[in-house]
Amino acid sequence: MGYPLKRINLFLASLVFICASCASDSYLRNAGHSAFKNRDWETAAVIFGESAKELGSNQLLFKLDQATSLFNSGDYRAAIDIFLEAEDLAEIKDYTSISEEVGVLATGQGVRGYKGEDYEKVLINVYLALSFAALGEIEEAQVECRKINLLLNKMIDDGKRNYQESPFARYLSGILWEATGNYNSAYIDYKMAHELAPELPGLDTSLIQAANKLGFRKEENEWRQSYPNAALNREKKGYGELVVIYQQGRGPRKIPRYENRKLPRYVTYSGPDLHSQVFIDGEELGFTEPAMNISQTSERYLEDRIGRLQAASIAGTVGKAAIGFGVAKATKNDDLGLLTFLVLDAMDQADLRSWLSLPNSLQIKRIVVPEGKHQVELKVFGLDAHEMRTIDLGEVEIKSRKKMFRVAR
Repeated sequence: MGYPLKRINLFLASLVFICASCASDSYLRNAGHSAFKNRDWETAAVIFGESAKELGSNQLLFKLDQATSLFNSGDYRAAIDIFLEAEDLAEIKDYTSISEEVGVLATGQGVRGYKGEDYEKVLINVYLALSFAALGEIEEAQVECRKINLLLNKMIDDGKRNYQESPFARYLSGILWEATGNYNSAYIDYKMAHELAPELPGLDTSLIQAANKLGFRKEENEWRQSYPNAALNREKKGYGELVVIYQQGRGPRKIPRYENRKLPRYVTYSGPDLHSQVFIDGEELGFTEPAMNISQTSERYLEDRIGRLQAASIAGTVGKAAIGFGVAKATKNDDLGLLTFLVLDAMDQADLRSWLSLPNSLQIKRIVVPEGKHQVELKVFGLDAHEMRTIDLGEVEIKSRKKMFRVAR
């Protein structure tokens, strides 16, 4: 016996309503994002932390946002704890349950437990390295830098990804080696960073000075010829270095692709702030410069795997067709089977979840400063040199031949 059309429509409408509150929407609409956008890091951390307690599809994302909020509030120790939990969770989420696979076939990628984009997994270790560096725990920061390139090499070798090592990780690693006095390891990392991204700010000076420190005169002269305008600040007694990392703008967002609404693409929302100007004791000492473009990285990594996403989408369509056929056969109603397939296919939307609390880019400024206590602040500028806000980094004590790291957003 066939089913009345009204009952069928009621069933389908109910199915649409239930799936409208899928995992993707419940993350994107979380109140923590509003607090974060308003720079209320403490409130955002609390909201994200409450959501992160739930063992659900979005737990990894909420932990990442909670950790980022803590990081921006300056609570680096708490941020490290949550980032480490997120790192473990990202590994676990690489294994997808059977029930999740059935849900993906029936509705779409938005029901799957979020396991993190590859670039996001790399950035977990970037933020761990920056957290340890801000606390002055240089060796722990070095460990995280090594983990970044080990992870990337694993993705390249085992996952057959078309990636490369992270030039920012290599550059940061070189700075950290330099901080411990190991100029040989620093020089190796600087050279590898140069092979990947020779335009990194301050890398020219770092290469020349590291070669000089090691007595590599031939290489030092070659670097000097390559970079005749490099600003050289020789390390000397009574001076240290302040390394400022500025998190610029808003990170990338996913939207459906024009050609296929079931697949995502990244768009860049760089934000109104373009860069920051560093002031020490009221003296202007230069602008931060881009060292890692997170938006470009996200786009490159997603495009590398878009073919696999297309294959999964096709498999999902086949699965939905099989479900529709099963409904038609069980009810002896071909129309109900067709409607079931059409509704399931209509609900198959691109998974628009991503680590939303990321910035658009990481910028850096390295400044040689006399030892002693100094007041440090950043002035943030937007279009047309419009000053947007001032960030007070407080008093920083610089020690002779030591490095201090400060991070701001």
